[in-house]
Amino acid sequence: MNNKAALSSKAFDASKDQLMTDLKLVLGETNELLKQVVSSSVGEQGSVRATIDSKLSEGKAKLREVRASVVGRVRGTVDASDEYVRDNPWKSLGAVAAGGIMVGLLLSRR
Repeated sequence: MNNKAALSSKAFDASKDQLMTDLKLVLGETNELLKQVVSSSVGEQGSVRATIDSKLSEGKAKLREVRASVVGRVRGTVDASDEYVRDNPWKSLGAVAAGGIMVGLLLSRR
């Protein structure tokens, strides 16, 4: 399970970095499109609007891809956790009990 979790964590970090890069790119393109809208004439605004619609569609498609990827990873993590708990119920119970004791100690100090 540790290998699966480590691989999942690395893949998640890579996806997060890619998402941040894509968002920065989209923000940069949006800024450029806004500049074009401001400086364009009435006749050119139709083509700028089409470009904006195209970029929005691309952004929505990327977000759908990221969502599907995240949902897949979360399901994999949940399945791995479920498998671990079923294979090691006493270890899991001990970990939960230890966590409960720690929370109780922290709350009692307030």
